[in-house]
Amino acid sequence: SNQMSVGTTGSDMDLSQYLSFKTSQLRRIVKKRTEETYVRLALPAGKMAVISIDISGEHDLSVGDANTTASTLHWDWKLEARDVDFHVSFLPNSQTQVRGEEIEVVPKTRHTAAIGPVDGVFRVPDNCGDSSNGGGLLELCFSNKHSYLRGKVVTYKLSLPPNAADPTCEFI
Repeated sequence: SNQMSVGTTGSDMDLSQYLSFKTSQLRRIVKKRTEETYVRLALPAGKMAVISIDISGEHDLSVGDANTTASTLHWDWKLEARDVDFHVSFLPNSQTQVRGEEIEVVPKTRHTAAIGPVDGVFRVPDNCGDSSNGGGLLELCFSNKHSYLRGKVVTYKLSLPPNAADPTCEFI
């Protein structure tokens, strides 16, 4: 009875060490995959980063799965420390020639690192632009203009529809 109790304890310790080892391996794998899919954006003090995605009006629904449309974009981002202002706007193509009315997708809001990851989705309206020139320009803006001394680091991931151009980033 005493030997069985000691044997079980040793077995439990082996299992505990094995699980601890596997957990640390899994953490390393998840961290590496996360770093591969997310983009690191160093946002200087007093600046704003504007990530622009041009989404064409062409809707090829044969690409992707049946649950998503060709004009849906997803974003996911997190802040390493402190705070940053974030907002999203959309400018339909019919108005891109003359800077017209932007559609506010996400109002300007200050986010702190403590709240954790932020995600969102945008679907290009079916009636945006005219029939030959639908789509538009989606802008995700990370502003650090309120901070004169400290830069911030944002890591983000975009899931783009097939009818979207590669994103560009400009500091203002």
